[in-house]
Amino acid sequence: MKAIRELAVAETKACFRKQQPIADIDIQLGETPIELEHVIPQRAQALFSKERCRAIGALFTFATDDPAEQCKRRSEAISAVAALSLRQEWRVPQVCRPKEEIHRASDKGQDTESETRSKANLVKFSFECLPTQCIFCLGQENLLLELRTKEFHSRSDLKKHFHRKHLRHYSDGLPIECPHPLCDETLSHKMHLQNHAATIHKTLT
Repeated sequence: MKAIRELAVAETKACFRKQQPIADIDIQLGETPIELEHVIPQRAQALFSKERCRAIGALFTFATDDPAEQCKRRSEAISAVAALSLRQEWRVPQVCRPKEEIHRASDKGQDTESETRSKANLVKFSFECLPTQCIFCLGQENLLLELRTKEFHSRSDLKKHFHRKHLRHYSDGLPIECPHPLCDETLSHKMHLQNHAATIHKTLT
């Protein structure tokens, strides 16, 4: 059985080495339409957000001879990258633990990451934030609860985060909705949002 299995693996590798270069050349020449699976394997797509998959799919496309199609392709790429820039993705460090500890934690009923996210949606947030909380982070339901309710070390740190991570993605002079999960106010511009955050939500940004 071992010899048959090794022979089958060798034949599969030989077939791949023979056919894959031709398929790659066809894709580069534009004879085969490029699909998202060619850039990101199907199993890996589950690890990417829909905004990131959309951006990758829009950027990894071939130029066409039709000016209208080329303009449409560029517009989609710009829109996809703009949508991705508005999404804040946090990197949660993974801590390696022995298998025994993992099993003990599961036996104790410790929450998984998905359960933590679902519980975050059930939390009753206060209309008035703590002085060093970010109203944008509070409004992002895809974040873990501890990231949504994070308190910064100082007001200065909050202001830097507020402008670098969130406010700079919005155009000057255009209306902006308050991102707080309990607020549905639409403010006339970015400065109005900052005043609203200070007077209504008690956080200085």
